[in-house]
Amino acid sequence: MFRTILVPLDGSPFAEQALPWALSIARRAGACLDLVRGHVLYAFKDPAYSWGPYDPAMDAEAARQEHLYLEGAARRLSAAALVPISAAVVASVPGLEAEGILGRARAAGADLIVMSTHGRGPLSRLALGSVADQVVRRAFLPVLLVRPREPAPGPFAEPAAESVLIPLDGSALAERALEPAADLAGLLGARCDLVRVVAPGGGPEQAAEEGEARSYLGRVAGRLGQRGLEAQTRVLAARQPAEAILLAARAWGSGLIALATHGRGGIRRALLGSVADQVLRAAPCPLLVYRPVA
Repeated sequence: MFRTILVPLDGSPFAEQALPWALSIARRAGACLDLVRGHVLYAFKDPAYSWGPYDPAMDAEAARQEHLYLEGAARRLSAAALVPISAAVVASVPGLEAEGILGRARAAGADLIVMSTHGRGPLSRLALGSVADQVVRRAFLPVLLVRPREPAPGPFAEPAAESVLIPLDGSALAERALEPAADLAGLLGARCDLVRVVAPGGGPEQAAEEGEARSYLGRVAGRLGQRGLEAQTRVLAARQPAEAILLAARAWGSGLIALATHGRGGIRRALLGSVADQVLRAAPCPLLVYRPVA
């Protein structure tokens, strides 16, 4: 279960769109919320300053403004959300922003990161997009990626998720997403939709594969049922597993997709062949991504 939820912010409304999900989960779990912002040397933010001598007073003022932003956000949220909220500004280096975020996650004992991402392309290098890419690849804890909406919801908007789609391929890696996904489903009162994609082809071989897939999903559903969770199982025959999963998520109105990935060297294609990478790019809803460390 989640006890400390970390939310990276950069002062933008884009990044703050992670807050409704983070606050909702924190309220339901009785968890603490930890807001973090990376401090980058002022000269890296504005090239005009990169040619002049270092001005410690200017850098100190930039850091002060970042602290004020986080402290103000924490006060506003804690006054209405009724959850404990902490905040920290951490040292950050362009291109290595994830190091500061994950360092703070370790120090705070976080067990979930919630952050915004564009997610277009291989996790777009826009705003927190490139940072989200880094975090997913290096994180030792689950990461919930939230795509911003228009118009932007307020921080206290209650996100809805009636179902959590969990693609499985029978591997131990894919099943590592079950624990955090089940925790979230329980908190949200959501159904778990377990999906396995098999190759089409017809004949006795496909029938046998589909039968094995149904049996496997049934066993997993039974385990979730023992936790008091409603679980449905679906076997899909498709040549493109990622496309089948994305179509299913749209058709079934999935509120969340949960998957596991190795994440080394970019988002490594480890789930259902090359599926994790493709689902991360095009999912129509938030994604819970978990990269097991062992």
